[in-house]
Amino acid sequence: MGSPGADAPFVKIGACSWNYHSWIGLVYDAKRSRSVEYLAEYARKYPTAEIDSWFYKMPSRSEASAYNGAVPPDFSFTVKAPRALTLVHGAGGSSNPEFLSPETYAEFLDRIAPLAGRIDVIMLEFEYFNRHKMPGREAFMEALAAFAARVPRDIPVGIECRNGNYLTADYFEFLGRQALVHVL
Repeated sequence: MGSPGADAPFVKIGACSWNYHSWIGLVYDAKRSRSVEYLAEYARKYPTAEIDSWFYKMPSRSEASAYNGAVPPDFSFTVKAPRALTLVHGAGGSSNPEFLSPETYAEFLDRIAPLAGRIDVIMLEFEYFNRHKMPGREAFMEALAAFAARVPRDIPVGIECRNGNYLTADYFEFLGRQALVHVL
């Protein structure tokens, strides 16, 4: 989100994805074979969309370039970062070395570079943390602070936290101090 003037905030309306065959006849004229083809038609109707598919995989630069080329100049994205950054444990329950890794985040930023200037926020979607995964809110905030101190902040970073008990006044004050955005 942005602001066209100092005192005139605005909201962009878009969807959390655009690659839905069920939208044929509603949003799309015909079935397409590739996601980027749906995006081009979607972008003629809406000013923004979330790229949620990158939560499941690290994107390629060519995919980011294709998305960039499919939309008009004023179109923007919200981008979900790969879950490798947000899962505490990897396969088999072992510790995930990529959890809030600045190096993995840097690789992600490099791969999405073709979308520079079009990204409103990068979202980090965290799983629900039981005590085995995260001892508590304070430990989560410490991990986020260490991450925030080591990564570029040109693009706002949004935090999607699934632990309702973490969402306290202290937590929101912490996000504000760290210039992190809460994602509902």
